[in-house]
Amino acid sequence: MLAFNPQFLFSCASVNNDVMVTVLGAAVLLASVRAASSGAHPYRTPVILGTLVGLAALSNLSGLATFALVPSAYLVHWWCSRPKPLWPDLLRSILLSAVVAALVGGGWYLRNALSYGNPLGMRNYAAIFAVHDVSVFPSQALIGLAESLPSYWGVFGWLNVLAPEWYYVVTRALVLMACLGLSLRAFAVWRRRVSYRLRRSAQGHSRRCGLP
Repeated sequence: MLAFNPQFLFSCASVNNDVMVTVLGAAVLLASVRAASSGAHPYRTPVILGTLVGLAALSNLSGLATFALVPSAYLVHWWCSRPKPLWPDLLRSILLSAVVAALVGGGWYLRNALSYGNPLGMRNYAAIFAVHDVSVFPSQALIGLAESLPSYWGVFGWLNVLAPEWYYVVTRALVLMACLGLSLRAFAVWRRRVSYRLRRSAQGHSRRCGLP
């Protein structure tokens, strides 16, 4: 879906940092999935994850969000493999990834903090571009998110060349169907796990009571 997204192809046709952070974000996701499923190597995998996260953070500010995948992956692996100790199987791996990510990408943010008094450099961004002078309410943020959805699928030029309206109708319907399918899948998994736990509990009760 992403490879043939018109907006993604349009962005990749120019020199920008969005392409690099997308590649690195995909790499972090792949490594996180492997860590969640198998735990992988206790030292090599966290170092690889930290390096990828650090490079993503250097490519774009949005790359900082990729670190959220690291604790999520190890938490899933630890939770599904219990009982296991917290330190070697969960906390150590997350801490090692964080340290490596800070060593790889932290220098840039340290430089921003020393030069601008803000590690993200957002004060300078706010001074150049128009921003809200007051806090935005959650409802306003959701409206803005919904209004920006067409730009994910295709707004070209300098965000001033639009596709036909039917195209945005189709993509909105696609997004709604994807969210519905994801919700149904999550509910099915939850129901199956609840049923399994109830069945195990009933079997344990039968054994304790000496029932066949």
